[in-house]
Amino acid sequence: MLTLQTAVTLSLLPGRSRLDAAARIREQWPDLFTLPSACGPSLDALAGQAAPQLAAEPALLRRLQAAAAAALARADSAGIVPVPVTGAAYPARLRAIADAPLVLWTLGETDALRAPAVAIVGARAATPAGREMAHWLARELAAEGLVVVSGLARGIDAAAHEGALVSGRTVAVLGSGSTSSTRRGTAGWQRASRRAERW
Repeated sequence: MLTLQTAVTLSLLPGRSRLDAAARIREQWPDLFTLPSACGPSLDALAGQAAPQLAAEPALLRRLQAAAAAALARADSAGIVPVPVTGAAYPARLRAIADAPLVLWTLGETDALRAPAVAIVGARAATPAGREMAHWLARELAAEGLVVVSGLARGIDAAAHEGALVSGRTVAVLGSGSTSSTRRGTAGWQRASRRAERW
């Protein structure tokens, strides 16, 4: 099985290499994507066949493994839940695309990723009217049972999360993983939760 540690390690490959590695994995071990519980190759085997530069540069593999361990520790301390492409919570339709991310970094109700959802995203420097509309729309859609998914950026994204929290479920998928923006993301989530309680 493609473990979380392995998925995070491969997701840290530089540039296009991570997309190429994911494509090779999909081609050589398609069951890793379609059957999350399938047994699969070790990181060494994946490194040798899916990411040849890792096999050629053992020091790079060690650095990426250390970076992956640090990313997972940061995520854990910030309440961020990483969902590997083989995880049960990973959306099936997203898993089916050719360049599906190897890991989703989430805040909120991770199990909601597999439910019917709507994404609401927009400008960070949104107008008050735009934020009000995003809040209203998310609140109404969440009340109808849809999960609101967004990236937790300032502006429209944050307003959508606040609105969804009033009447239903929401989950943030963080594009930056557990990097330095993690603190801003979790602080934004906490602010959205507090504002939603006031509605």
